[in-house]
Amino acid sequence: MKPNLVKLGRELKENRIVLMIVEPEDFYRKVLDTAVVLSHNFNKICYITITRPYELLKDVLIKKDVDTKKFFFIDFVTERASKYGEDVEFVSPNNLTDFGIAFSKAIEEIHVDSSIFDNVSPLLVYNSENDVLKFLISMIGRARDNKILLVLILLKTEREVNFAKELFIFVDKVL
Repeated sequence: MKPNLVKLGRELKENRIVLMIVEPEDFYRKVLDTAVVLSHNFNKICYITITRPYELLKDVLIKKDVDTKKFFFIDFVTERASKYGEDVEFVSPNNLTDFGIAFSKAIEEIHVDSSIFDNVSPLLVYNSENDVLKFLISMIGRARDNKILLVLILLKTEREVNFAKELFIFVDKVL
């Protein structure tokens, strides 16, 4: 594994709640690198995707030699579908209640030990900043209570960086 991925793996093992703020041009690479690192260091990962449809994301991970059987997906992109297996839940980005239910399923039924939310930023388009903040604080609390690693990723834009400042006190590490 590349030295930067080994370092990321150490950071993720040493911290329970991690907020990653990434430059837009580095976004996809960093998200996929993080998923690869999680797959090497954890047994069951909840991948919350708001940027790529489940099917496409799964194909990309397979091409990176990632064992997708370790993943449970929460997909905000794909319209609800019944043709998919037990490894995915489809939710709408403007329905935080359904998102909470899907995340609870990942914890209680799937027994994930880590999770990655590939881009918190679009939630701010569909929901008020206050609602997103309250939801994320609740999500962080559930992850802490259940001893699950939670990686939240935000794009480094002025709006998101200002929003991220509200989260700093709730996370263990900002990368």
